[in-house]
Amino acid sequence: MQFFWIKLETRSEKAEILKRVIASLKVWPEEKDLYILSIDILNNTDFSIFFDRIMSQINNHSNDTREYSIEPLTSQIII
Repeated sequence: MQFFWIKLETRSEKAEILKRVIASLKVWPEEKDLYILSIDILNNTDFSIFFDRIMSQINNHSNDTREYSIEPLTSQIII
């Protein structure tokens, strides 16, 4: 996957970017903690879905430095 100008290939690379994105989200700290925990416990298939879902909501063609915001995923993670 290409994120901005960075090519992400391994799960660890994706996890590092995802942690940075999650840190910038406009959500409750507890929800951020849940997302970070999910990175470590999801199997590879679920991690890929989780990663794609969050990253697809971020406009990677934007030049502004605003904080990221995504739709709530907590209910889908807890299920």
